Amino acid sequence: MLKLKDKWSDKVINIDQTKEFDFYLCGPDVYDHIHVGNARPIITYDILIRLLKELNIKYKYVHNITDVADKIINAAKQLGTTESELSEKYYNHYVEMFNRLNLIKPTVMPRVTDNINAIIKFVEEQLKKGTAYRTPNAVMFSANHIPNPRSYHQYTAYDLEEELEEYNKYKKDPRDFTLWRNTSDGDNWKSPWGNGRPGWHTECAFFVYHYFNGKTITMHSGGIDLEFPHHMCENAQFEGMTHHTMAEIWNYVGHIHIDGEKMSKSLKNTVTALDFINQYSTNALKYIMFSSNKEDTVNFTKELTNKAVDFSNKLKKYTPSNSVNETNKKLIIESLCNNLDIKTAFKVFEKALENNTLSTWEINLFGFTH
Repeated sequence: MLKLKDKWSDKVINIDQTKEFDFYLCGPDVYDHIHVGNARPIITYDILIRLLKELNIKYKYVHNITDVADKIINAAKQLGTTESELSEKYYNHYVEMFNRLNLIKPTVMPRVTDNINAIIKFVEEQLKKGTAYRTPNAVMFSANHIPNPRSYHQYTAYDLEEELEEYNKYKKDPRDFTLWRNTSDGDNWKSPWGNGRPGWHTECAFFVYHYFNGKTITMHSGGIDLEFPHHMCENAQFEGMTHHTMAEIWNYVGHIHIDGEKMSKSLKNTVTALDFINQYSTNALKYIMFSSNKEDTVNFTKELTNKAVDFSNKLKKYTPSNSVNETNKKLIIESLCNNLDIKTAFKVFEKALENNTLSTWEINLFGFTH
């Protein structure tokens, strides 16, 4: 039986394999090539999708594209181009990365700009329900109206500072956050509250609400840095609209470090997924991702990269069997069904490669190219 751990409750949840597995994975801001940290969730949860297929579990996989964001506005200004041109370019690059990384494409990949009118209606509904309020320059979510305070988890212990003080000063509660921001900076759209654009937390809350018809989904995932504030603010809106939680399971992947330091643009140690696979290979990148527990930090080092390259070269030269080794299969499926324990499952893969018992089944399940 497939079991997955919910981080918020710290409980292991048994998955009902007779029902559709409804899955939402937060996507990127499309203003540049994705880095290896952006690639980690889509590589990791690709294994989940392949496992669901193997277990004959129906699924719906929604993965959003954020093409409205301050990062896009700023990058477009620096490059002397328009936001739409920039976001379209990197949206296409991102879709192509699914091909380059040999990933199963989501059922739906909605973009914010294609859904502005529906998002406005979503914000209007929150105003009608009393879970949001207007200010002179925004629509804010009201933390005091959350129907289930427990759902805020540690959220209640924090103040949510908006990016600009001009929005903070009208808050009724430090925990309130922006659903719609009035602004003339960058692309903006007409709304009942003035020209502006959606808040970051609004888009994903809307997409889950819309594409899954207001139902609690099976699992919501992303990088661990999204847990607070993004996911908790999504869930707050969803509970305000439906009076039930957004997801049964909140499941995450860990950070990426480069030689022991957190990867960041300020440290100038960012590695794009495209650069890595062009210099090494897709299989080498997946080797690194699969060598750690998904919740743990992955530390890119020269030593680990060399091991990844050796693995990639060995797999490339290997001639797999078309006959599945049932012992390998059993061990791999058992590990993956145990909260997607990819690290343990991958050890079985490596041993099978070493012992010449590897088949095309294992290669396909892990999404390696061959």
